[in-house]
Amino acid sequence: MSFQPLDKGSRIPLYLQITAQLIHKIEQGELKPGDKIPSEREFSELLN
Repeated sequence: MSFQPLDKGSRIPLYLQITAQLIHKIEQGELKPGDKIPSEREFSELLN
């Protein structure tokens, strides 16, 4: 599962940027009920 890097200079808080990416993946069918999402530590590595 891939994610776009976060825009740390954006006025949009980081947690909302992550939420938007997760919602997009759900809407596109990339995340389905029961799928595991990365841990907080894995997210920090993926998004930096």
